[in-house]
Amino acid sequence: MKKEVDRSRRTLLTAIVAGAALAPLAKANAQEAHKWGMIVDLNRCFGCQSCTLACRSALPLKGLWRTKILEKEIGLRPTFTPMLCQQCPMPDCLPVCPENALIRDASGIVRVVSERCVGCGQCVSACRYGMISLFEKKAYKCELCTEIEMGPPCVESCASHARLFGDFLHPTGDFAKALQDPTLAPIEGSPKEAVIFYIPLVEGGAICKTGDARL
Repeated sequence: MKKEVDRSRRTLLTAIVAGAALAPLAKANAQEAHKWGMIVDLNRCFGCQSCTLACRSALPLKGLWRTKILEKEIGLRPTFTPMLCQQCPMPDCLPVCPENALIRDASGIVRVVSERCVGCGQCVSACRYGMISLFEKKAYKCELCTEIEMGPPCVESCASHARLFGDFLHPTGDFAKALQDPTLAPIEGSPKEAVIFYIPLVEGGAICKTGDARL
């Protein structure tokens, strides 16, 4: 009987030690770093506006758009550029906020801390892309919908798959494939810092500069 008790104690002690050893690993996995971002293929977008409508439905605030489609003619062809907050590595909106209501988190996303925002509008004026809006004295902008399990509605609703969302540190599927495109480039910041990338238009075999396509 005593031997069985001793054996049970040893088994329990082994389990406790093993659990203690695995605990830091589990904690590390739970705190695993991410770098969320989006890739937009300008060759696929045909201006259907499904992304803007899906975004609007996800955040039904009057007069507020967190993404938009810019239209421009290149040659004889109309082109469409999906625009959203570029999550700038050095955002103009951050330093002008008197309440420090905008932050750039560890994953590279510029976020609004709603509790601090007083609706002064300084960030709206500072944004060079016009992608920050005010509603009832609070600033709103695209934060890539990282809180939505299915991913950003603008990506899910895109019939032509012009938008891809993923983790640059752990890329999978079509997002990982798109990262291999040699023409991939950000509008804002260096490739090492940026989280929003575009695949530029190919017109008559020539690659249009990403900057030209968005203007």
